[in-house]
Amino acid sequence: MKRVFKSLGLLLIGATVAVSCTKEEIAPNVEEEVTHSSKITTVTHNYSYGKEEYSVTYSLNEENEIIRTSGDTKLHKGLIEKNGTPKNAAFLVEDVSEDGRTFDIRLFNSNQEMNDYAQIDEATAVDLREPCTNYTSGSSNSIFKFYKHADYVEEYTFLRRAFVSYFQQQWLDGANDNISSLEILNGGRVTLFDGSCYSGMSTSVVHSVANLHYIHVGFYWFDPVYAGDFAASIKGYGY
Repeated sequence: MKRVFKSLGLLLIGATVAVSCTKEEIAPNVEEEVTHSSKITTVTHNYSYGKEEYSVTYSLNEENEIIRTSGDTKLHKGLIEKNGTPKNAAFLVEDVSEDGRTFDIRLFNSNQEMNDYAQIDEATAVDLREPCTNYTSGSSNSIFKFYKHADYVEEYTFLRRAFVSYFQQQWLDGANDNISSLEILNGGRVTLFDGSCYSGMSTSVVHSVANLHYIHVGFYWFDPVYAGDFAASIKGYGY
């Protein structure tokens, strides 16, 4: 009988050791998943609107969804509501930090107001009587590339424009609301519109942007709008 108890005891000890070893092997994977899923990216927007200058910081999860905001959020929302219509607002991204997480953005009440500020006269490039057209004109050194994913992965080659001074695409087909990064080579400017035929809210950039989802172009944290889920039509200006 003692031998039986001794054997059972050894079996229990062996089972305990086996379970402990199994737990030790599994634990690191669980911790890695928790760390991976809780990764947060902090993005800062330095805004200029008229004479006002202020900053808003956005914290995003791995799905590029805003989970927290800080800074002058009330001022940001209040200014555009008081002076214009949010659905027609225009964002000019004037500078992007080297790590792609800090943006200097000038805010306007309309795309026309933004063009006036940038001294852009579209009438010299295209017949404005027929706005809903695809068009290219002139020559330049600029090259424009658009990508499905962040960090310039999977280019939409049908949208590439090279060595033109002006182009417009009134509908983006398979790339609609799905441009996550863009490259501007040799200088230039791209404007993304959230509606077809160059309508609605607009975002203009004058530098390559590795992750357009980092640019929040809405005014309400509970109803966020990202430049990466935004474009239904585009215009570009070469230098």
